[in-house]
Amino acid sequence: VVGKIGSCRDVHSEVEAWHALERSEQRFRLAMESAPTGMAILDLDAQFVEVNTELCRMLGHDQDWLLLHDMPALVHPADETICRRMREDVIAGRAASVTEEIRLISRDHAVVWAQAALALLRDDEGLPRSLVAQFVNVTEAHDSREALRFMATHDPLTQLLNRRELLVRMSMLLAHGRRARSRMAVLFADLDGLKNANDTYGH
Repeated sequence: VVGKIGSCRDVHSEVEAWHALERSEQRFRLAMESAPTGMAILDLDAQFVEVNTELCRMLGHDQDWLLLHDMPALVHPADETICRRMREDVIAGRAASVTEEIRLISRDHAVVWAQAALALLRDDEGLPRSLVAQFVNVTEAHDSREALRFMATHDPLTQLLNRRELLVRMSMLLAHGRRARSRMAVLFADLDGLKNANDTYGH
């Protein structure tokens, strides 16, 4: 052996960048875990990669169960198209993030209305890497809105459509019939002796 040749390279900046990335990811995971709303990281096929405690509590599933499933497994069948469109819009870059009100199905098969927000996470080269989702439980607010809507459009005694809502819907049906050139019939039935029945037996 006559001699040795070696080389040195300053990797200080790379190590610092790695530590900065590690600290950033730690802060993100801490924020995710302490968030008062359900949060999840999903792959581009909507498979759960990470979930926080609040999402588990909201849906009644443990973390292990969720990580074995994808988002469509939790979505009400009527809202599957909405969720698919949300995912396609953010992956295609048509929107930076999208928010929709959807129905999720909990472990005990109850409907959980959620305001779902979906955004795309990209890698250092700008390529789609994963999805971040946030779910806010709005079941109580949704039920309150529906109760108010029902009270405004239905008769409190019979629970049938009130006169105003009936006229609105009939107008819509008639307008649709004219556009579709379809024929329509309306049947009006009068009940003889109803007043006597009400007066005798109560409404």
